[in-house]
Amino acid sequence: MSEDCPGRACFELLGRKWTAQIVWSLLAGPRRFTELPEAIPGLSDKILSHRLVELAEAGIVQRTQYPEIPPRVEYELTPAGLELQQVIIEMERWSERFGPRVARKSLRAAGPS
Repeated sequence: MSEDCPGRACFELLGRKWTAQIVWSLLAGPRRFTELPEAIPGLSDKILSHRLVELAEAGIVQRTQYPEIPPRVEYELTPAGLELQQVIIEMERWSERFGPRVARKSLRAAGPS
């Protein structure tokens, strides 16, 4: 992808496996770490931890640790993260419309297993 592509930052962010699903899940509001894999089947704790660090460094997610015993940590979207809602909705609409056709062509191109 060209360095001067206007959508590059968004494409690279949401193109990482599980990232869009994590952001989508956090659109419902703050969640604890253990709630995210429950909402996103197949997401491992290791990948979730890594993606949350990346999203926090990118200014998309905020991590809040509460001074309680036992400790409570919540993750929520920042204003920049909340703005991704429309992007993800449009990706979902595109997938509903064209995803089955793209998947069929990908399977044919891959050939028999």
